[in-house]
Amino acid sequence: MASSEAHEPSRSGVGRRRAARLAWSCVALSFLLAVSGQLISLSVGADFGHSEVYDLAWFVIITTLAIVGALVAARQPHNPIGWIMVALTVFAGFVSLAATSTATLPRRADRKR
Repeated sequence: MASSEAHEPSRSGVGRRRAARLAWSCVALSFLLAVSGQLISLSVGADFGHSEVYDLAWFVIITTLAIVGALVAARQPHNPIGWIMVALTVFAGFVSLAATSTATLPRRADRKR
């Protein structure tokens, strides 16, 4: 009975396995974006003015949010809280990459020279 429940669509029309794959894929995407942003930041020497402890604390918070969100979304696809948590981590990954990208662009004063 438990195996047939895994293939039944939820109220939102998405099967549990498909929802689990989507949730964990979003978590992987958010980590890929965040790590890419950090690697670019390190390679160009961008300084955002925070300490390593600050960056580590945010990494732990976002990692926890991503894992808990994916677990909730995978086990209860109809629960919006899990999807909101996963979406926030993907957004945080895009913000990390965008912040690094804008930090590597030359300033207007530098372009006029």
